[in-house]
Amino acid sequence: MTGLEYLITETDGITIIAFLRPPDIELFTTAAADIRANYPNKRRLWDLSSGLNLSPHNLRRIGETARSVNADIEKVAIVVNTQSDYGLIRMFSVHRARVQMSLEIFHDRTKALDWIKESRNA
Repeated sequence: MTGLEYLITETDGITIIAFLRPPDIELFTTAAADIRANYPNKRRLWDLSSGLNLSPHNLRRIGETARSVNADIEKVAIVVNTQSDYGLIRMFSVHRARVQMSLEIFHDRTKALDWIKESRNA
């Protein structure tokens, strides 16, 4: 499925979302709602390699919301391109974290997919 500014695909029971531009709060929220409504997979890869247009405050809001509405998600891989985005997503992960879910941050999409696939059998 294609949004105006993101692409959602599924492979091996994994929902993959790739933003075509750095997402702001509105785009991120729209894409997340699309995934919740249409893609029930418990493993997700968020490709943010296009960059981020989100403040630390907005990342906290997204993380807190995601934790409460996505209680059944098991694995989340997030792909970023820069060290500054990596740091922002680390802050996000603190607000998103749940005991039952694993979240990892990667600089390489292939490694992120490999991690999700390997963890299926762990």
